Amino acid sequence: MKRFVKIYTYWLLGILLFTGCDDYLKEDSGDLLIPGKVEEFLPMLYREGFPRNFNDEVAWLYLMTDDVEMGQLELDPEDESYETQDKNSLDALSAGEGEEPYKWEREIKNYADNFWERRYGNILACNLVIDALPEMKYVETDSGVYNFLAAQAYALRAYNYWCLVNSYALPWSKENLDKPGVIIRTEPQIDVSARGRSSIRDVYDLINGDIEKAEKYINVATFDGNIHRLSEPAILLLASRIALFQENWDEVIRTGKLFLAQNSVILNLNDQDTTLFGTEKGLSNKIFTMMDGTVNKEVVFTF
Repeated sequence: MKRFVKIYTYWLLGILLFTGCDDYLKEDSGDLLIPGKVEEFLPMLYREGFPRNFNDEVAWLYLMTDDVEMGQLELDPEDESYETQDKNSLDALSAGEGEEPYKWEREIKNYADNFWERRYGNILACNLVIDALPEMKYVETDSGVYNFLAAQAYALRAYNYWCLVNSYALPWSKENLDKPGVIIRTEPQIDVSARGRSSIRDVYDLINGDIEKAEKYINVATFDGNIHRLSEPAILLLASRIALFQENWDEVIRTGKLFLAQNSVILNLNDQDTTLFGTEKGLSNKIFTMMDGTVNKEVVFTF
């Protein structure tokens, strides 16, 4: 009897062992979600397709504009502590403030913003969605959400390539169209192999095609009203700016009129509570910021 129990025990352990190994060697994981439905792609695009810390990544570009202040904007010369305050604080490279970049007190030549890498990371997420659109699963009642997802992916890819080509290539002009632009990647896989830069013409062809598709999709999409997502006015505004950079005046007028038909609000600062202005909390314990979409209806999209 003991011998039978021992044989049975070994037999049972063997079944459990081989069953466990079989599960372990399976090619798929029980806790791995492979997106296939619209509602599964949306969170991925929100997380990986939208720029994060964008303002910090492009702050140094302010040095090329007229929007530069020497020292911090919020420092008041009339303040008693003005003379002892650090006018070259850690945000000297943020929003074009600070004297250090001009005087080379900071090693700006070693300043890395990862702008190139992060834009292509956003583009990869857009490529994943765009590639999956033809086979994506959704019920007819969710077609508005499907169109919204498609509009976001195409508009974001257009936006990211527009940022790249205007940061790392010559400005758009008829003379520059065949000059090097940036690398075009539209495949949904990570590819680290060497690749040449496409022409400015090809990059803008991709941008124009993407923003055109985004406009068509958003026109029949279901929008949830979230200002951190690209609405129809936001896409129209982006389309008008892209057209403006190419001196396509007819397209600027067309998209501009469509935008103004949906949002022609202009915030009158004279009507605002001045106690809320600045970086300190006002009398009502609030802070006025131009990018607060709940107050300033001019804002149609913000990161």
